[in-house]
Amino acid sequence: MKGEDGEAYNVANETTYISIRKMAQYLSETFNPAVRVVVDLQDGLGYSPTTKLRLDTDRIRSLGWEPRYGMKEMFARLIASLKEE
Repeated sequence: MKGEDGEAYNVANETTYISIRKMAQYLSETFNPAVRVVVDLQDGLGYSPTTKLRLDTDRIRSLGWEPRYGMKEMFARLIASLKEE
């Protein structure tokens, strides 16, 4: 409502970084231990180096937005919401 038309606003909590692998392991262990996370790395495929994506939230923060939840609470709320549907 307060933003500029045609502008993109990143919604992110910079304190919640986690790799995709660790996220999958966390979700499995916390919400469905029956699901096993398997990572099968193969030699010679030239995997990309690990990088940390930093989303710039300055634009949305300038509108007064602040993150309310950490990663664990975000996932708990999402899973609870999905179970309600």
